[in-house]
Amino acid sequence: MSSILDQFLLIGRETTYATPAALTRGIEGQADAFAINRSPLESIGFRAGMAAVRADRRKMITEGAKGKIDTDVMSSGVGLLLDSAFDTAVAAGTGATAAKTWSWASGLTGPRKSLTVQMARSRTSGDATPLDPFTAIGGVVTGWTIHAEVSKLTSLSLDIDYADVLTSVALGTPVYPAAGMPFDWTAASVSVAGQPVQACRVFEVTEDLKMDDKRLYLRNSQVKAQPVRNNVPNLKGSMDTDYQDSRLDGYMRAGTVVPISFVQTGEVIDGTTRASLTVTIPAAQFDGDEPQSDSTKLTTQKLPFQILHNGVDAPVTVTLVTLDTAL
Repeated sequence: MSSILDQFLLIGRETTYATPAALTRGIEGQADAFAINRSPLESIGFRAGMAAVRADRRKMITEGAKGKIDTDVMSSGVGLLLDSAFDTAVAAGTGATAAKTWSWASGLTGPRKSLTVQMARSRTSGDATPLDPFTAIGGVVTGWTIHAEVSKLTSLSLDIDYADVLTSVALGTPVYPAAGMPFDWTAASVSVAGQPVQACRVFEVTEDLKMDDKRLYLRNSQVKAQPVRNNVPNLKGSMDTDYQDSRLDGYMRAGTVVPISFVQTGEVIDGTTRASLTVTIPAAQFDGDEPQSDSTKLTTQKLPFQILHNGVDAPVTVTLVTLDTAL
């Protein structure tokens, strides 16, 4: 029999939207978050002896599903997830040495790639069936978050819209990266306007990709059309800091547009080169609160910020240095 410790999460890149992909890439996800959207259609009219909705007058239609992948950012194996969240690949595994640079930028169209995601779930009945596969197809990322915090590992979260969830797709076999370690808070730093922020406890950046995920049409199918962008994306972030000086507060009060960068390094992967994750934001404007004083705590300041487009650079660029030569 199988136990909860046998469960696994697989992903694969689809060639055609909502057509199941080959499933071999194991992802160390931390939540099982498929939520299928079923819509009952009922016909109710005058009919003698009708004590309830008749069984032959009710149809159940599937109108897609929602899901989420939460995982710690690793120095290896996370590239396919990041690639699925962006519409522009700036650097695709470049570099003359074993260490390769992958880079993605937020662009105009939103993601045009889709995933198949399979969750292998265990039974509690104790029977001989090892695991049951639940396979979500047509997975398009509609939002993403990168989060770093003191005493925690750096994490990546993807909000995903699906076309359907199937139980007919065969169980895949997970393959995991041969090497790779999670990034942790002790090797992370934040800079604003080129100067380090020495007292940042929490850093987060997120994007609502503004994808239309309700593209259902009269076309002899209940499968929705692939989500596409239908509005200006909302990119924002936040910093929780101990109040050190008036520099950041001054940017907030003046409405100054400043560049922000987050750099996370990991273990040595090639010679003296370390694995790294870098978030580059050329233009941001703080929407923060006043510093908050307390008689028993240090003075703190929460600094949410809006990510803007300066007309030249991509609003956000995420760069990963890894040993991965392919996604």
